[in-house]
Amino acid sequence: MELARELTAAGPTSLVANRRALRAAHEPLDVFRRYLATYAIEQARCLYSPGLIDNLERNWDAKRRSLA
Repeated sequence: MELARELTAAGPTSLVANRRALRAAHEPLDVFRRYLATYAIEQARCLYSPGLIDNLERNWDAKRRSLA
């Protein structure tokens, strides 16, 4: 628990560096590459999925949102 608190205390900017350090210590690079490839493919599928598009059309009213 203390380690998790320390890793996240510096904010999101340091999370990437912390993730790299932990991965290098505990996860073979090829395993991480396979995970990342799968993640990227699934995110791309989700991006153009009918379910996501329908959800955005129903719930995201762009005309009411401000840019500020």
